[in-house]
Amino acid sequence: MADNQKFGMILIKPDAHRDFLSEMIIRDLEAEGAQIVLRKDVAISRDQATRIYRELAGDEKLEIAAETLSGNEKNRFATLVVVKFEGDKPAQELLVELKGKADKSGIRKKYLLHSMDELREMNLGREETDHRLAENRIHVPDTYDESLEVINMLISEHDRRDLEEREPLLTKELIAEKRKHELTAELKPDGKMR
Repeated sequence: MADNQKFGMILIKPDAHRDFLSEMIIRDLEAEGAQIVLRKDVAISRDQATRIYRELAGDEKLEIAAETLSGNEKNRFATLVVVKFEGDKPAQELLVELKGKADKSGIRKKYLLHSMDELREMNLGREETDHRLAENRIHVPDTYDESLEVINMLISEHDRRDLEEREPLLTKELIAEKRKHELTAELKPDGKMR
């Protein structure tokens, strides 16, 4: 396994802060062997949340998902948690497994407000059901590259310099991803440089 695959990240959503669950979620990660490399409370804009959930582009659930990350006036802050795992399995893959799916075991189920069965019993409309299912307390990108992109989006240069002292390999990967993203943004639709 490449050293960079020892790192991964999750976002603890604003509603978890509202219900005082951030510390419990972090303790659960540490109990599974995660070492916290960086922890930062961040206010995520609607634009950033939409980019984080870009796989939902064109889906009616995008607005609901973005809202769960960007929060509201009372609950604005999410927590970016960058972790490191020792072992043979890539860290982001481990985090995806730890997250679990909505009706399976895992951190996501543990902190889910309502299961799908409970929501069905409430006879809610589709939009309300989707909204409540989206309140899963955490967001975990599926891939390492997505994780690097989100970290770069949410940390400052000061954070990056601080991280470089403790985790130079991760910082090198973040800088490479940022340059790749900037280069892609400079390309025209025809694939040629401007």
